[in-house]
Parts: sequence; C-alpha cells; structure tokens
Amino acid sequence: MTERAVGRRWTSWVRRLLLGLAVLLLLVVGFAAFLVGTTSGGRLALALAEGILPDDLEVEVGGFSGRLIDTFELRDVDLRLPTVEIAAGRVAVEWRATGLLRKRVHVRVATVEGLDVRLLEGTADSTTTVDEAAPDSLHGPPVPELPVHISFDSVDVVDITFRMKDFVWVSGARAVVAGELDDYRLSFSGHVDVPDFVSAEATLSGTGSTTDFQLESLVAETLGGRVSASGALAWWPEVTWDGKFEAEGLEPSRILPDPDEWPGRISLTGSSTGRVSDEGQVELHAVVDTIFGEVRGELLDGRFEAHLRGEDLELPAARVTWGPARVSASGTAGQTLDPRDVPGPGGAASRDQPAGRAR
Repeated sequence: MTERAVGRRWTSWVRRLLLGLAVLLLLVVGFAAFLVGTTSGGRLALALAEGILPDDLEVEVGGFSGRLIDTFELRDVDLRLPTVEIAAGRVAVEWRATGLLRKRVHVRVATVEGLDVRLLEGTADSTTTVDEAAPDSLHGPPVPELPVHISFDSVDVVDITFRMKDFVWVSGARAVVAGELDDYRLSFSGHVDVPDFVSAEATLSGTGSTTDFQLESLVAETLGGRVSASGALAWWPEVTWDGKFEAEGLEPSRILPDPDEWPGRISLTGSSTGRVSDEGQVELHAVVDTIFGEVRGELLDGRFEAHLRGEDLELPAARVTWGPARVSASGTAGQTLDPRDVPGPGGAASRDQPAGRAR
C-alpha cells in the first residue's frame, strides 16, 4: 500500500471520528436541551436526579410543568433527611439558566406555597459519634464558598408551618426575601406559639447573611400587650446575640395558675447579650432597666440584672417595689422560682426581705 493510500485512509478515519464525535456532541446537547427546555424533559431530569441523591436524602416531586431553563413549577414536593422533613404544596421559579455561563444564578421570582417544616428526633444511625472524623468539618462556615453567585429579586414563602415534637411553633406565616445569599433582606409575619407558655402574632424585618442577622424590628402582640425588640444575632463561628427589648401593657395573669387573682398590667425596658458555647451551654446577661405597672391594685416598680451560665443564675442586683412591699435581692441560685410562692403585698415575707444564696 502506497503512502498516499495510507494517508487517505487515515484522513478518512479522522473524518469519520470527528463526524462521530460531532454527532455524539449534538446528541448530548440535544438531550440536555430536551431535559431543560421541555416539560417532559424536565420530568425526566428530575427522575434522574432523584436516583443519584445521597442515601440519607429523599426527594419526591408530585408534578412538574414548564422548562427548567427559565420558568417551571413543582407540585407536592417532599424532602426528607434523618432529622427534618420539608414539604411544599407548590414551588414556582422564574429564572434564566444562561446566567450559569457567567457563574451567576439570578432568580427573578420564586414562590413557595404551603411550606411545612417538621423537626424530627435524631436516631442513633443519624447522629455523629465523637470518634468519627466528621466533626472537623463542622467548624467551617455554614455555607461553603459556592462556584456561582446567587441572587434573587423576590422569594415569597406563604402559609409556613414549623413543627417540633408534635407541637406547632409557627403557623400561617409568610416570609419575603430579596437580595443575595450573603446579603439579603427578610420580612416575616405569622402566629408563634411557645409550648405551655405564650402565643403571639409576630412580625419582624431585617438584613442578614449566611452567618448572622441584623434584626431591625420585631413586634409581638401577646399577653394582651406588645413586645418589641431589635439587635444582632449570629450563628457562626458561634451563636451570639446582642439586643434591646421593650414590653408594654402585658397581663401577667395570662401565664399564672389563677388568672383571676392577678389582675393588672406591667411594662418594662431592657437589654440582653449572650452566647451558646461549643458544649451547648447558654451564657446570658440580661438587664431590665425599668419595670412598672399595677398588679392586684398595687403599683409595681423596680429593676433587676441577671447572669445565667448553664443552670447557675446570678442576681448582681434586683429591686422591686410592689405597693407597701419592697424586695431586694443579690446572690446566686440554681433552681427556678415559682410565682405561686410569692406572697401578696401584705405578706410579711415580702417586706424588705433581702434574698440570700440558694443552690
């Protein structure tokens, strides 16, 4: 065989190989376009994605419409992890996938309806033991550096329910978020319940990132009055807070065993700072600058300061005047005081009785 014939054969093979690669590339591009550009392709893409998820993550989608490349809608979405279950009746997203070419993901509008979050008690299989090497990764930021920049014009989440241990903590809530993943604005409103204590209609607004949140305003209508607060909250590299609060016209009878015996209203102003240690111990410093009002027909006035470290409570200074009764206290305590043990203004034990130390 001559060199010219061998050269022509090699040229033919190269052409066929390039043609085959071109056809394969067109098939891949066409399949990708089918997946993201059509409703049936989107359904197939979701089915393929469900098959490659980690074993401890389960995702089910009841219905899909639209195109993954720009506008689509998911219905009856269920996401399950060992310690949390998240369900949503409808998720609608409007975005442009072409931004991925510039390493940007920009969501124009996203709507989530009927969001139900349920925290589950962890099982032995889902918890990490101290002997495992995984805890080293827990010291990193909550959201690692992403390969794309994420921003959103409006994310509207309506009808939010938050459950834990078969108790509903938040219901009928709505949250609106706008901005970027590391610089967003949030507004929230909804009904909040604290088990066996109080319930409130609450609204809040502020700005945040993946590591902290600046609370501009929190208002809760509760106990017949209003509580408002502002401050800063961080959850990385540790949980800390620093805020001011104010309460007006609260009715303490609503949380006492015999409400009819404790008529009246109180108001107060104060501040609090604190942190949660790596061991999970709460360290709190709270100051109530002013407390005033009327309870059981007697004027109430005073202030107090408290330090809490784990189960140890320290009262550097406390002074409360209730009618003719005057109580001053300082020291430490390791147990909870019960309001039912406090005598009325005429009780001898409440007159000018400094509190000692109790453990």
